[in-house]
Amino acid sequence: MLTVIRLHHGNAPIDPDMVRVFHAELDPRNSMADMRRAIRDFYATSEGKWMSAAAMNRLCKRYRAARLPDEATMCRLLEADGITDAEAELRYRRTLIRELANNETPKQARERAIMAAHDKTPTLTTKDAHNPQKTANRGITGFADTMRTMLDNLNPNQKGTQE
Repeated sequence: MLTVIRLHHGNAPIDPDMVRVFHAELDPRNSMADMRRAIRDFYATSEGKWMSAAAMNRLCKRYRAARLPDEATMCRLLEADGITDAEAELRYRRTLIRELANNETPKQARERAIMAAHDKTPTLTTKDAHNPQKTANRGITGFADTMRTMLDNLNPNQKGTQE
């Protein structure tokens, strides 16, 4: 991508540090198709300016958002696919949005959303995944618990008194 951008400026030289920095600044959700489109769109309207990774990220984010269905379309899809259960609807919506944002075809995204809606495997919510102390079967949940366990093993007569 950086080579194509540099070609718009007279084939300007590229060094490895430029490549590393540019790559590090790119949003990992950007697809190659979206990045190629972003370069075309940027240089179609920005004469003489250099395209930055930030500009690429901004355009790719706009493309991902444009692929997502509005609420009325989402409701029609849910009804057409027979999704009525609240949990199934949530799985359907999340999967459809993720797949469309990742540049899947609408047909493929919809098929995966239907499969996800009918999948009964329990999943951790984002909130549970980030709060391990609230999940079942706690075990050691953090640095403080690790230290407490080590201290308990050293001083079995003073369990739980060390902070």
